[in-house]
Amino acid sequence: MNSMRKKQIIILLVFFIFGLASYLLRESVVIKSVTSFFQSTFSDARSAIFNLKVDEESKLLLENRKLSEKLSELNIMKRENDALKSQFEEKTTSSYKLVPARILGYKGRGVYETFIIDVGENNNVSSGMAVVVGNTLVGNIYKTSQSISEVRTILHPEFSTIVKYPPTNARGIIRGFNSFIIMDNVLITDTLEKDGIVVTIGELNNVGIGIPSNLNVGKIDSIDREETASFQAAQVEPLIDYSQISNVFVIVAF
Repeated sequence: MNSMRKKQIIILLVFFIFGLASYLLRESVVIKSVTSFFQSTFSDARSAIFNLKVDEESKLLLENRKLSEKLSELNIMKRENDALKSQFEEKTTSSYKLVPARILGYKGRGVYETFIIDVGENNNVSSGMAVVVGNTLVGNIYKTSQSISEVRTILHPEFSTIVKYPPTNARGIIRGFNSFIIMDNVLITDTLEKDGIVVTIGELNNVGIGIPSNLNVGKIDSIDREETASFQAAQVEPLIDYSQISNVFVIVAF
């Protein structure tokens, strides 16, 4: 019985000593160094994996941005090609010498009265020249510099030109009113018709610069007519959505 108890005490003592030794060893410098090494290695590996992931995401973002830029450039080129194709398919403007131009930006907020184009005196562009899209009048050159020009659209309050309604030869003057145009000074005896297309009569100076005849201006939306008045007027809608165009053409010669 005593022998069995001694064995139990010895076994407990061995376990105690082993546990104490393990605790002391864990707190030793060697164990701490080994633990620190593995922790540092794991941290470096985790950091490397994270940095690799960030680099891959950055590369993907960069590639996506480049693809978006290329797509945007292709869309711009397509619009320019479509504009050129449309322009040269027009019969009325085929006899004019045209200079293609890109719209750099509009002046003002939310009003398409004035815009800047990327051609100027270096391209033989000068003040007073007509600006068109297809066979439709957009406006005219207001002022120029060597490489850019300012265009006043038919919506500008200071823009005006002589026009007619071809089916009845009714004549008047169009003036800009920001979002629409007015054809006024039309004789009360002349006939205007809703949805009819108004065209230019033509105004050129002594060297041939100006607005040629038979350019489309707009569509008659409503007519203001009083039998007792001497003149009548009509509200005319532009044929162009100025928010959608990016390219125009300047008529520099005939």
